[in-house]
Amino acid sequence: MKKTLLASSLLLLSMSSVQAADAPRWDMGSVSYQSSSYDEETLTGFAVSGSKLITDDIFVSARYDNISEEIESIVGDFDINIATLSAGLGYRYAIMPNTDLYGVVSYESVSSKLSFDSESLGENTENGYGLKLGARSKVIDNVELASAISYVYIDGEGEAGIDLSAMYDFTDYLSAGVGYEKTEHTDTASLTGYFFF
Repeated sequence: MKKTLLASSLLLLSMSSVQAADAPRWDMGSVSYQSSSYDEETLTGFAVSGSKLITDDIFVSARYDNISEEIESIVGDFDINIATLSAGLGYRYAIMPNTDLYGVVSYESVSSKLSFDSESLGENTENGYGLKLGARSKVIDNVELASAISYVYIDGEGEAGIDLSAMYDFTDYLSAGVGYEKTEHTDTASLTGYFFF
């Protein structure tokens, strides 16, 4: 089912009309509110990210996520916090005037912290790498759709995921969008504001 959904998304992106002349923009930053479901728990928080072309086709990217949850109990409150850092180098290839395929190789770091009544019970940081292959397309003048598959390998374990998003341009510099990401253990929905430079 996952492979079918992804293949359909990539096919739709690649078949989008060439009449939408604008190409996807890569010099940008974003701020997101996100909600992640993990093992029947829901963690909420924010993410900041950005990318910048360093040649016509090569770009750098970075992302920082921070989500947390407070669990109330009769003995006190437990706090769970998860912070993720990703820094990557990517390559874009224009298959149509309005559609880019891209790939990214990244360094990944995940830090988790558990606290009880503001007292730390332990922290853990793990590092690894990530791979991503995706497509972005301006399907009409003000709307961009994107999809990607990803693989992250950290501390001896790998996890694959899919990522779907849609963005609406209010001006040449400001946009807003929604996103959905699914991995083996998590489902994440997000609302994002973008700025372009």
